[in-house]
Amino acid sequence: MKRLFIAFKTELASEYDTMLKQLKLSTRYDDIKWVEGHLQHLTLKFLDKTPESKIGPLCQILAEIAKEMEPFEMKINKLGVFGSQYHPTTLWLGFEKQPVLNQLFEKVEKRLTSELGFKANDGNFVPHLSLGRIKKMDSKKRFWEAVNKNQPSYFQNFIMDEMILYRSQLEKTGPIYTEVGKWRLGISN
Repeated sequence: MKRLFIAFKTELASEYDTMLKQLKLSTRYDDIKWVEGHLQHLTLKFLDKTPESKIGPLCQILAEIAKEMEPFEMKINKLGVFGSQYHPTTLWLGFEKQPVLNQLFEKVEKRLTSELGFKANDGNFVPHLSLGRIKKMDSKKRFWEAVNKNQPSYFQNFIMDEMILYRSQLEKTGPIYTEVGKWRLGISN
């Protein structure tokens, strides 16, 4: 069994450095596990523990879907939080709505659930880059002030042209992501 997810690799521009430093400084009394920049990605679908027998067919389906799709652009537009106002769980950078990404998500979701028996996504699909996992807050008021004060002033565009199947191994030092397969959109792989 391998813990897998499908994603697009991303790298934040240096224009976000100041915002992130200020956000970390503003939340320094909170217990937040920050995501290292080189691990950032836009998750299309988290598959969790996957038997070896499904990996080949999974790769075939992803290759077929990638061939049907063209590269598209995504633009960061906000700093957001998952969880409730009283119990936030994750800080993230979100993207403007992009119908092409939603179409891709729907294709992947439909084929993987119907053909391979993967579990359907719980809740809404919210494209984002995770910045940090919130373990404990010192002050809810100060935390929300930091979120509101540190909204991005730079709005990076990303070209999404390569879908990647990653293996995630959880270690004490943090996760290790290994590419299992990758497919360029719009190209026969």
